[in-house]
Amino acid sequence: MLTAQLNITAFIETQKVIWFAIPLLPLFIICYIASVAETNRPPFDNVEAESELVSGYFTEYSGAPFVFFFLAEYSNIMLISAINVILFLGGYLSTNLIGSLFSLSFLILIYHYSL
Repeated sequence: MLTAQLNITAFIETQKVIWFAIPLLPLFIICYIASVAETNRPPFDNVEAESELVSGYFTEYSGAPFVFFFLAEYSNIMLISAINVILFLGGYLSTNLIGSLFSLSFLILIYHYSL
């Protein structure tokens, strides 16, 4: 292990020098692909059966249940994006690679997951 503990603050502080995405590039790529698949984003967005592709399982939802379903789906995207940023991209720290534009890169990453 690179941090030798599971404390999130210590995990982020360890990434002051270099992000874990650089030395753990294969793991970062696998985690990124798994995150996209978990959030049902393209190309992994076919969660319905082939006969349900026209109407899908959303036909029985209308109004408030439909809103709650999509609220849960997009909050899952935000949570997984935040976990990936903490694990691989240094969390809340500004590094030499991005500097003070880290918060902008975090927003771009979240926006990318939400598409």
